[in-house]
Amino acid sequence: MTKEILVVDIETTGFLNQGGKIIEIGIVKLNLETGNIIPVYNSLIKEDGFDILHTQDSLGWIFRNSDLTYEQVNYAPSLNNQKEIIQGLFDEYYATAYNKDFDFGFLKNRGFRIRELPCPMVVATPILNLPTAKGFGSPKYPTVEEAWHYFFGESAYIEAHRGLDDAKHEAKIVYQLFKLGKFKIPGINIQSISIESSNCGIDDSSNKHVPEIIESNNKHKLIRKQNTQNRKWGFCDQNNNLIIDYIYDWIGITNEGMVEVHINRKIGFVDVWGENVIPCQFDEAQFFSEGLNAVSKNGLFGFIDRAGIVRIPFVYNEVLRFSEGLAPARSGEKEPYQFGYINTDGHAITEFKYYEADIFMYGLGKVSVWNKNTNKVRIGFINRFGEEVIPLKYKKAETLDNGYVTAKFNGKWGLIDSQGNELTLFKYDLPIDDFHDGISLVCVNRKIGLINIYGDEIVPPIYDIAECYMDSGAILKLNDESFFVDNFGNIKKLKPI
Repeated sequence: MTKEILVVDIETTGFLNQGGKIIEIGIVKLNLETGNIIPVYNSLIKEDGFDILHTQDSLGWIFRNSDLTYEQVNYAPSLNNQKEIIQGLFDEYYATAYNKDFDFGFLKNRGFRIRELPCPMVVATPILNLPTAKGFGSPKYPTVEEAWHYFFGESAYIEAHRGLDDAKHEAKIVYQLFKLGKFKIPGINIQSISIESSNCGIDDSSNKHVPEIIESNNKHKLIRKQNTQNRKWGFCDQNNNLIIDYIYDWIGITNEGMVEVHINRKIGFVDVWGENVIPCQFDEAQFFSEGLNAVSKNGLFGFIDRAGIVRIPFVYNEVLRFSEGLAPARSGEKEPYQFGYINTDGHAITEFKYYEADIFMYGLGKVSVWNKNTNKVRIGFINRFGEEVIPLKYKKAETLDNGYVTAKFNGKWGLIDSQGNELTLFKYDLPIDDFHDGISLVCVNRKIGLINIYGDEIVPPIYDIAECYMDSGAILKLNDESFFVDNFGNIKKLKPI
């Protein structure tokens, strides 16, 4: 019977007891029979309360020892937004992590429920038998690099401190421990339930029918299964009746009621009730958004609906998903790229003239142009009518909540509203964060202040640290003294605890 587990790696700012934040999660699925490793989750994460403080001193270690940047994390998906996806994986599989107490300590503190397996770091300790710094006593816990060198000495590895890359390497270590018989799995089934009689999946050793991975819950009616004889995948209903035969090489993610399926490197879709099947005919596919999915044939992209009907023909070299009724699309193969926007009817609302274009958020689409003579890219924003409402003159720019934009001009950051009005001077060293109860942190010369949604600097940047946002305010620190600042700029000194 196939045994598949998760190997998890998280990146954080500091330790849990320091108030560290999770900033990246990488998860791979390890097949303990074959050693195959498949990435199943990879995302930067922004937790509530993450701010410039987490790039400083001991909390900023990860930014000094990886290629991660504050800007990347600051605009990452929130943990709350990703929690259901991650918990769904933990509900399906048993999981482990190298230095499990660290990774799972953070995750369980955030409310995740995990069916835990042994810690590979602990399991590897007596095998490597490395001396402590003092040279006596119990062997020390090996680092990932030390364990890797032990098992794969001819293949050098330097820990990247990136979630998915580290998880892949750690999974290979777990597999070596498993092959040695040292990594123990509780019971004989870790992700599936044996069924005495069914038309689904045959266990070679006992002829029992075995559901492999359950996709169904209160919303879905299909169960994804793998036949252990031919290694193909199919679908059964919740009564274990075979709905779609074992014909698929792989079954992918589900969104908007459609499941991605693969045959001979071609992609198709099945709805979650098993009633509508779109044949595997596409070379590439994104995912359904607003009822449409970008798919490609012969190197060109178009859009299909959930019935498989081509709604927008295969004429584009590159497309992104629909958001707010519009999708970026590129016409042309060579730089400078020619991006524009199309609506769900396939009609262009802009010329195809932009070097880059991003999905719409809060009524704005980020676009850029490239100047061939200076080799510089400049960024601006259009509205849903295709009008350039924020001029294309900024070096960097990102959309904030509710249609505000933080942009970089002449080396400094400022705040712009959705009409293109510059609400602050461009004088800040870091991007402006999303607003919390009408206020946001700003930074000048490593000092912290606050602005409101009108761009008014209600607290000048004189504070050393921003400890956290609170309801209707924030806690700032200056010379080891803490102050509560409300969203009107009123300041109250806090008594030491």
